[in-house]
Amino acid sequence: MPRQQLSDYVKEQFNQDIPVHIIRDTLLEKGWNIIDVDEAITDARNEISSAKTKSNLKETEKEEIKQ
Repeated sequence: MPRQQLSDYVKEQFNQDIPVHIIRDTLLEKGWNIIDVDEAITDARNEISSAKTKSNLKETEKEEIKQ
C-alpha cells in the first residue's frame, strides 16, 4: 500500500470511529514503519480537523445570512 493509500486507510478508519491505538497497532503488526504510520495518523487528523472547521464556517455564514 503506497503512502497515499495508507493515509486514505487511516482516514477511513477514523471515519468508522476506530480508536487510534487500534489503527496504529494494526498497521505496525502488518509491518508498516512507525514513522509512516504516525505521519499518516497526523495527516488524517489534520485533514479531518480542517474539514470540520470549514464545515463550521459555512454553517456560521448561513446563520449570519439568515439574520
